[in-house]
Amino acid sequence: MLKENVLNELNKQINAELYSAYFYLSMSAFFEKRTLKGFSNWLKVQAKRELSHAMKFYYYIVKSGAKVSVSPKKWSSPLEAFDDIFSHKKKASNLINELTDLVAKRKDKETYNELKWFLKEQEKDEIQTNEIAQKLKFVKEGKSSLSMIDGEFAEIIVM
Repeated sequence: MLKENVLNELNKQINAELYSAYFYLSMSAFFEKRTLKGFSNWLKVQAKRELSHAMKFYYYIVKSGAKVSVSPKKWSSPLEAFDDIFSHKKKASNLINELTDLVAKRKDKETYNELKWFLKEQEKDEIQTNEIAQKLKFVKEGKSSLSMIDGEFAEIIVM
C-alpha cells in the first residue's frame, strides 16, 4: 500500500502531466498557425507522451489499491457519477450546438460539415450515458447487478 504522502505526490504528478499535455497542445497550435509543421508535430507528440505518462501514474496507483484523485469532486455512488457524466455530456453537446449555429449563421459550410461528426458523436455519447444512468437507477446499486453492468464496460476498448 502506498504511503499517504507518496500517494498525494503521485496524484499531483498526474495533474502535472495532464497540464503539460494541454500546455504542449496549445504550443503546437501556436506553431501550426505559423506554418511550422515540424515544431507543431513535435509538440503534439509531446502532448501525447504527457497523456501517456499521466495514465502510467494512474494505472500504478490503481494497481497499488490506492485512490486516484485528479478532481476535487467526490461522488457517493456510481449513479451520482453517471448523473454528473450525463450533465457534462449535455454541456459539451450544447457547446457544439452553439458552435454549429454560429457557423451556420456565417454560412461556413466547410466548418458546418466538420461539426456534423461531433454532433452525431455527442448524440451517441449522451444516449449511452443516459442508458447507463437509467440502468443504475433500475438496479438501485445492488452489488450483483452493478457488477454485471461493470462487466459490460470491461469489454470496451480505449482508443
